[in-house]
Amino acid sequence: MLENIIGTYGKDIKEDILENKDIVLENYNFLQELNIISVDEIFQRYITIFLDEDFKNKVNKLISNLGEDYVEKIEENISIFDSLL
Repeated sequence: MLENIIGTYGKDIKEDILENKDIVLENYNFLQELNIISVDEIFQRYITIFLDEDFKNKVNKLISNLGEDYVEKIEENISIFDSLL
């Protein structure tokens, strides 16, 4: 997975991930706790948002906008995360 990310974002992203691994893991686990199945795909496609310390607030706001069926909406269209970039 990391090789795909490096291929897309360049070598510098690896350093950013390693320097911020606690934040990245916390944000990754947060999405898993929300029962979102496509976490790996979202992670690879939107790695830069996982580096954001305000990630949880942004995701919670997104969820609030999507409504109670947010999981289905996210699974149907992960490009919803474009709004967090």
